[in-house]
Amino acid sequence: MTQRRQQVLSVYADMIASGQEVRLAELARRCGLWGYSDARRVLDDLKRMGAVG
Repeated sequence: MTQRRQQVLSVYADMIASGQEVRLAELARRCGLWGYSDARRVLDDLKRMGAVG
């Protein structure tokens, strides 16, 4: 797993654990991605890998 995917997975898990709604724009901002479309692409990759439900 790449460092970027690990970072997105970590931030995603933190947002879920704290009870926040996971918004792609917020996820992208926290991870330093260019936009929500990059966050969607990484989340789709994580879903295909089985890391995110």
